Amino acid sequence: MKIALPFAALFFTVSLLNGQITVTQNDFANAGDTVRMSTAVVDYFLNYSNNGPNTSWDFSSLQMSDQNVDKFQDALTASYYYSLYFSNTGLNSHRSNIAVQQPNPSVNIPLVTVTDVYNYYYKTSSKYEQMGIGEKINGLPTPVGFSSPDVLYRFPLNYGDADTSSSGYQVSLPTLGYFGYHQTRINHVDGWGAVTTPFGSFDALR
Repeated sequence: MKIALPFAALFFTVSLLNGQITVTQNDFANAGDTVRMSTAVVDYFLNYSNNGPNTSWDFSSLQMSDQNVDKFQDALTASYYYSLYFSNTGLNSHRSNIAVQQPNPSVNIPLVTVTDVYNYYYKTSSKYEQMGIGEKINGLPTPVGFSSPDVLYRFPLNYGDADTSSSGYQVSLPTLGYFGYHQTRINHVDGWGAVTTPFGSFDALR
């Protein structure tokens, strides 16, 4: 089963395995793949915080409220505006091999509109990291490389693993000023077991 990138705490699910599992690059989408994601109505009576070894997470009662399909594209062909900047070559500090188009964000900066947004990723056998963003700022195509990659996951991923990654970027807005962003990502694999959803049961890491 291929796994889409998360935006919050998540469960990695891999079928046809028993006991503790190891997540590798092969469990994540490649360029050319599509991943269907279902969004459920929040059930506040469910316990989402269970962790530890051999845990059973039963989410079979969740009701789907929305569903969408993410398309994982080749970074070279996703958008010609950014293909050179994020080209997958050894000397490129922002080299990427996957691009995913994003919804247009709501930007709370006067006189600024952002459209045509792509996130650029580089996946290898050792890690999955975001290298930057391609976006049109007030209609002008603007590739934005991270000052250091945002390491989403290091492989192999096992129960008990913990990891921290710092990243950020800077954008100059002509005639308007400067915008900068910095973040620290902390990952901790704090559980393994089986998760049950309306679509079946799977061995999982949390």
